[in-house]
Amino acid sequence: MNVQLRDPNDTLADLQEEEEEENLRTRKAVEEDNSNHVEPDVEEENDNGNDDEPELENGNNYDNEEGGEGKEAKKRKYVPRGPTHMHALQLDSVDPKRKIPFNTNEQPTVQLASVLGVLVRKLPLNFRDWRLVPHQAKENIWKIVTNRFIVPEYYKDYYFSKMETYLREARSRKAGLVLDALDRLQGEEREKRLDKLMPKTMTVREWEDFVKHVNSAEFRVKRLKMQDVRSKHTTPHTISRKGYARLEVDLQKEQNTTKEIDRDDLWKIGHKQRKGKKPHPGVVEAFEKLEKAQAEHGADCGSSVTDDILAKAFGEDKKTKGILKGIGFGATRKKVVA
Repeated sequence: MNVQLRDPNDTLADLQEEEEEENLRTRKAVEEDNSNHVEPDVEEENDNGNDDEPELENGNNYDNEEGGEGKEAKKRKYVPRGPTHMHALQLDSVDPKRKIPFNTNEQPTVQLASVLGVLVRKLPLNFRDWRLVPHQAKENIWKIVTNRFIVPEYYKDYYFSKMETYLREARSRKAGLVLDALDRLQGEEREKRLDKLMPKTMTVREWEDFVKHVNSAEFRVKRLKMQDVRSKHTTPHTISRKGYARLEVDLQKEQNTTKEIDRDDLWKIGHKQRKGKKPHPGVVEAFEKLEKAQAEHGADCGSSVTDDILAKAFGEDKKTKGILKGIGFGATRKKVVA
C-alpha cells in the first residue's frame, strides 16, 4: 500500500488547501445529486450516543464502518455542513500554546475532537484498524497536536484511542456514501459519483480496493449486523460530543463551585431530552429505575461507582467496557475506585 506520510515538520496549514479542494468536490457532488433527485423529507437524525457503549466525547463506538450511521446514507435535500476545515481550527496561530486541562479522572475538560478528526482524515481509508497505521504517521499527527497544545506525553495513549474511533467514523461515513452510490446509481453516473468521493490522500488503486471491500457481501452483512446492534441501544444520551467531563465543568461554572458533581446527577442531566422533544422509552424506563433505587436504597447508597445510586439501579458497569456511566470515556473503574 502506498502510505502517504506527512513530514513531521508539517503544520495544519500545509494540509489546508488539499482538504478544502476535497470538501468542495464533495459539496458539488451533493448539490448535483440533490438537483437530479427529489426525495421526500427525511426525519431528523439522532446524534445521541448510548451509555452502554464506549463514548467518543460521549459519541459512539458502534458508529463504525460496518454499523455506519445506522442506515445507508440518507438522501438529503440540502448541502450538509461537512467536516471541520483546518483553517477554522486556527491551530497555526502564533499565540502561545493552549494548555489542555484534565480532571481527577484523567479526562480532558476541553474538546480536541475536531482537531484530531481533521488530522486522522488525512490517513488513507484502507487502514481498517488504527493498529495498522504506521508508527511514523501516528507520531506526525501527535507532533502537530503538541506543536499547538500543551498535552503531557502521559495522555498520548488516551488520545490515540480517541483517534482509533475517529478513523473508524471516517471510514463509516465514506462507506455509507459509497454504498449509496453503488446501490442507487448506474453506469457513468455511478462512476462520476465514486470518482468525486475519492479522497486525495488515496491512490486510484487504494480507492478501488476500498470500494471493492465496501461492496463485498461480507462487509454488507457485517454492516447490517452492527445496525441491528445499534438499534437495541435503549438509553441514548443527549449531550452529543460534549462528554460528561465537559458537562461537569459547565455545571460547576453555573453553580459557582469547584466541588465534583455526583455522577448520578451528571447521568440524569446527560439524558434529559430537549424541551418539546419526546424522550426515548428506554430513558424513561431508566429514570423509573433510578427513582425506585432511590426509594429502596437511598440511605444505603455510597459515593463510589460500586455502590452509588447508579450502581444500585443498573448494576455495576462491566469491567471490559472501558467507560463508566455518568463519567464517560477514559475513566476506568481502576482509576476511579483507586
